[in-house]
Amino acid sequence: MKQYTAEHDWLTVFQLSSCAPDLNPVEGLWSLLRRGPMADTAFTDSDHLTRTLCRGLRHIQLRPALIEECLAAPACHSLHRPRPEYLSNSLLLSASSRNTRRCPICGTFSMSNIHAVIIHHGNTDAKSTTAPDRFPPHASCFTWHSAPCQGEQPEVHSLRRRADPLFNRRKGSVLAVAAVTAALGLVPVGTAQAAACNWQQTAWELPAGTTKGSLSATDGGRYGVGITATRSTTWPYGYKDKRGTLWDNGKVVLRLPVDGPNVSDVNASGLIVGNTFTNNKSTAVTISRTGTTTTLPSNPAWGGARASVINNAGDIAGTAQVGTKNILVVWPASAPGTYRELPLPASVFLTPRDIDEQGRIIGTNDSGGFVTDLNGVWHTLATKGPNTDVTPWAIRDGRIVGGVINDTSYAAVEWNTQGSVVRTITDGALEGRAIGGNGTVGGIAYVGSTTHPVLWRDGVVSDSLSAVSNLFSIVAISADEKTLIGSDPDQPVQYTCS
Repeated sequence: MKQYTAEHDWLTVFQLSSCAPDLNPVEGLWSLLRRGPMADTAFTDSDHLTRTLCRGLRHIQLRPALIEECLAAPACHSLHRPRPEYLSNSLLLSASSRNTRRCPICGTFSMSNIHAVIIHHGNTDAKSTTAPDRFPPHASCFTWHSAPCQGEQPEVHSLRRRADPLFNRRKGSVLAVAAVTAALGLVPVGTAQAAACNWQQTAWELPAGTTKGSLSATDGGRYGVGITATRSTTWPYGYKDKRGTLWDNGKVVLRLPVDGPNVSDVNASGLIVGNTFTNNKSTAVTISRTGTTTTLPSNPAWGGARASVINNAGDIAGTAQVGTKNILVVWPASAPGTYRELPLPASVFLTPRDIDEQGRIIGTNDSGGFVTDLNGVWHTLATKGPNTDVTPWAIRDGRIVGGVINDTSYAAVEWNTQGSVVRTITDGALEGRAIGGNGTVGGIAYVGSTTHPVLWRDGVVSDSLSAVSNLFSIVAISADEKTLIGSDPDQPVQYTCS
């Protein structure tokens, strides 16, 4: 690190003590991410992780109060240098430049004559740096300006009191929402109806000796798949003995070996789809209820393949690697032993999210969200506004739900099979995650500064789920809409209407 610093005159390093959370507010932000969008999520791939982090960081960006809460013990910031302008991972970064540059996230920050500042928590052996002509590809922008301390009192300049781009966006949120309303055809969220259910929680079983379970997918009724493991309380932290697991009505009926296949989805017959690795090459597979693994047919030219989603008819969709990009592949139930490469544009990032009973697939690629049928007739999911991230999560009988977020706003959205916006839900709504058999949408919304699960019907809150844990993550709603299936911290659970 010292050698790298000496070789780059644009870089200035300030060493902090090993315990200085007041000087390292990113620790508080990481806590928000870990307890929020990253909580109890079994990430399917690096793209899933990246998009989750980006959404979480943008949610924080739109709520300056959350950032202020990370500065609970402010120290005097009169360093007589520009404040750090870029926040990413465990580093606070800003890059100097001979020319004015625009931040790739907000598009407005001037980077002229700013020294690069790295603040690393108690460690000069930083693992990453940012060159003056580039930024990390995914992050969120936060700024605060340098100023001398007022008298002897330490001062942190509130983001709400500054005339910077982030504050201006927040201050002008009414105008931003109005603009997005006009562009997307927003409907206002009406007054929440009285809750129709008294939701009773039932925890799903965990295998003996395990302490952690996370649900990845479910058929919406009987079966669910995910991972079970034991949480390590010593270094290295994380999960031990992590294995793919199948539940039947909340009971564990199959736990795969440690080196067994990765599981992604399951249908009403208990057939699981996923992938396994052979000679460092990923292979798309199905796994029966009894654990029998069957390799799906593939093209020898593929660099690897993965089965991602399956419907109750047995149609499977996944991805295959071709060179440095990925293509969408289906294994149709109507033609067992065959596969079809769909003409969706090849993408570096390609993630199928769901498939309905008619074989329509939704997902995300380099261009945003998409919907396609088994024959490859596809549409981009519509959105408006610059730098908008679109994430569809569920499709049922041609109804698609998900979320959109950009530099100034976020909302839950419903699309049709042509990719057109049917309804946009605001008033704190973040995204739709599941659809019930009668059209109820389950998702996530902000209640104050805290995210909470909620149910909508025709764009109106039908149940605020006030008795349900705010950490509950909805994965599916049953056909009769009497059961919500998902994960609480470390535990797959279901809430039943009574």
